Amino acid sequence: MRKFIIILLLFLSGLLLAEDVPQGIRELVDIYKAALDEKSTAPLDGRLAKEFDYSGAGPEYSLMVLEQVIGMGVYTIGEIKEITVEKVDEITRVSITANITAMGNKEQESIDIIDVIEEDGVWKISALGVGVAQPMIIHDPTTDLEFSLEGPPRTILQFSPEYEHIIIEVTLADSFTANFVIDNGTPISVIDTKYADLFSKDTPMAAAAQAMGVSGDIGNTGAVVVDYLKIQELEIRNLTAITMDISHLSEALGIECVGLLGTEFLSKFAWTIDYSGHKLILHRLDEGGMISSDDPNDPITTVEPTHIIGFDRTLHLLYTVASLTPAITANVVLDCGAGGGVLVPEIFEKLPDDCYETGESDTLMGADKEKKVVESFIPKNLEIGPIAHSDYLMVVSDLSHINTSGIPTKIDAIIGYNFFSDWLITTWFNKDVVELRPIPK
Repeated sequence: MRKFIIILLLFLSGLLLAEDVPQGIRELVDIYKAALDEKSTAPLDGRLAKEFDYSGAGPEYSLMVLEQVIGMGVYTIGEIKEITVEKVDEITRVSITANITAMGNKEQESIDIIDVIEEDGVWKISALGVGVAQPMIIHDPTTDLEFSLEGPPRTILQFSPEYEHIIIEVTLADSFTANFVIDNGTPISVIDTKYADLFSKDTPMAAAAQAMGVSGDIGNTGAVVVDYLKIQELEIRNLTAITMDISHLSEALGIECVGLLGTEFLSKFAWTIDYSGHKLILHRLDEGGMISSDDPNDPITTVEPTHIIGFDRTLHLLYTVASLTPAITANVVLDCGAGGGVLVPEIFEKLPDDCYETGESDTLMGADKEKKVVESFIPKNLEIGPIAHSDYLMVVSDLSHINTSGIPTKIDAIIGYNFFSDWLITTWFNKDVVELRPIPK
C-alpha cells in the first residue's frame, strides 16, 4: 500500500511587497520552521486553519500530504533573511526569504510562501505549497502520469509459479534484461536505487514518495525517467519512476529485481491474471477505454464474465468488502503484489474461535530488513462477492501506517489476487470492476 505521491518543483519567486510583520506571524513562521527541522507536524498542532489546504489537495487530504512532505524532510529552512507580508484579496500571504535546502540539493537562497489567517485570535496557516516546494499532488495515477506506449493489442506474459509475486522479464536500453514485479499496490513504477544511474535524470521534476508496505516504510528518494522499456513487443518510453531501495524484496524472493511496474502502467490495460496457466494478459485500451482484440479464441473478449465484483478506488487502492462471518465484515484492498492476506488485530479479535483455524507463526519483512513475527490463521468462510474460501491463509498485522489521515475508507485487510485463483481475473481501472471468467479447459 502506498501513500500519496508528491512531485516537487523548485522555483525562485520575486519578493512580495513588505508590510510590518505582526509578532504573531513571526512566531508562526518560527513554528513552521521548527516543524521542518524536526520532520514532524507536532509543532503545528493547533496552528493549522480549519480549512487548511496543501496545494489544492483540499481539506480531506491536505493534512496527509503535509505529514508526508514534512516527515520526509523534503525541504528545510535555514537562516531567515526576510519576512514580508502582503494582503491578496482576503488572503494574508507571508513570504519567507531564507537559505533553503530542498530534496538534498545544495542550500540556496530562495523564497517559501505560506498563507495565514487569524482564527480564534490566533494566527494559523491556511495554505501551503505555493513557495519553494510547490507540489503537484497526483490525485489519480491512472490519469495524471503520462508515457508513450506502442505495441500489439494483446500481450501474453508467462510468470513463474515459484514466487508469490508476478515477476516478468523486460528489456531496457542497451539490451539490458531485467526482472520487474507487477504490483497494483504500487501507484507509480519503481526503480531500485542501485540501478538509478542507468536511467535519465534529465527531468524538471524532483520526485519524492513514501511507499508503505504491510510491515512499514520502504523509503523515499528521487525520480528517473525510464527512456525505453520493452516487454515482448510492447514498447514503453519516457516512464517516470521513483527510485528507492527494494533490495529487501529481491532478498525475500531470492531473485534480483530491478523495479516494479505499478498502477499507472497497468491502468493502460484491461489486465488479466491466469494463475492456473501462470500468465499475465495485457489487453491495450483504446481512447474510448475499450479493447480491440479480434482473436476468436480470446476468452476475455469472447466469453462474458461469470461474476463481476465492483470496487471503490482511491489512488491505486481497490476497496471492496469481505465477509468473515455473517456479522463481521472487513474493508479489504485487493493487491496483486500480496501473496496472502492480512487482517488488522481489532477485526481478528472479534472473530469467534470456531470461525477460524490457527496457523503457524509467520514473518513479514520490511525495507529495514527487520523480520516481524505475526500470527497466521485460516478463516473457515471468507467471502468476497460470490467467491468463498475456507483455506485462505491470512496473518494478523497492524495496518495503521496505511490508515493515515485523509484516506477516506479505513483499511481492515489486504487480500491478494490469488484469492480468485480459480478464475481468469480481469481488472478494469476505468470501470471500477474485477471480472471473473472460467479458466479455459
